Amino acid sequence: MGPARIPYRDTVVAVHALFKYARATYHGKRDVTLTVHSGLIGYQTRFHVDDSNRLLLQRAPLPDELGTYIITATGTGCVYVQGHLKYHTHPVESFQHFTLKVTTKPDHCTAEAQRSFEIHVTVRYSGNRATTNMGIIDVYHVSGFAPVARSLKLLHETKTFSIVVKQETPVSNLQPANVIIYDYYDPRERAEAEYHAPCAGN
Repeated sequence: MGPARIPYRDTVVAVHALFKYARATYHGKRDVTLTVHSGLIGYQTRFHVDDSNRLLLQRAPLPDELGTYIITATGTGCVYVQGHLKYHTHPVESFQHFTLKVTTKPDHCTAEAQRSFEIHVTVRYSGNRATTNMGIIDVYHVSGFAPVARSLKLLHETKTFSIVVKQETPVSNLQPANVIIYDYYDPRERAEAEYHAPCAGN
């Protein structure tokens, strides 16, 4: 069985598992109340899910304070609850299956770089196999910047490429961003690199 057939087999297994889960959890009537609370900081919010709003995404921000949050559910039915936490993490030094280098042009702050700059990515597979099957590169952008569409059209069949990003929202105290490459069929083979906006310190 070649690697190209693995995603199809995984999809069949996943669909079968979802079918069994739906059959085990389905109820004709849905009426659930979710309560999120933290006694330490006095926070509490409620969500109500029934057949009239079961497809509606409900959200509530948590306070910017450390604490233990408890979720309780009462009623009948099955609902999906997810917590979302976003933060910046620095790449962990370990064996790299890819050699990944990220630079910016210009590499120092200029008046133009405050509005737009290029991200240069150079990558090479350095793992134990002769070649990698399919490499996926994720380029994260510093806050307030977005890729220029015309620069994305130039990325086909290249190993060194540039992405132009421009500022859409002014953001102070810019934090570094990550670039990640990984093998599509074996995500354990991966590498990470970090880059700074030229005007990050301004």
